[in-house]
Amino acid sequence: MKIVEWSEKSLTIVWHDPTACSYDDQRWRRTRSTRVGVCAVSGLVIHQGQDVFKPCRSKPSPANAEAMILANALPATMNF
Repeated sequence: MKIVEWSEKSLTIVWHDPTACSYDDQRWRRTRSTRVGVCAVSGLVIHQGQDVFKPCRSKPSPANAEAMILANALPATMNF
C-alpha cells in the first residue's frame, strides 16, 4: 500500500493485494469504526468507535471494502 494523498478527512492510496485486488487510485474516507478489526498499516487491533479510514463506498463494492487504517497510525508512517 502507498499513500498518494492525505488530508484529515480522506486518503487516496495505491492498494495491491495479490490474492484479492489491485487499485491504483482508491479513495478512502475518515469515519468511526463500527466493528473490531486490524489496521492495514500498523497491524494493531481496531476497536469499535476508533477513528479510522475506510474505502469509499461504490458499486460494486471494492474487494477491500472491509479494510481499515487507524487514523493515528498514519503520521508515523507517512513518506512524503
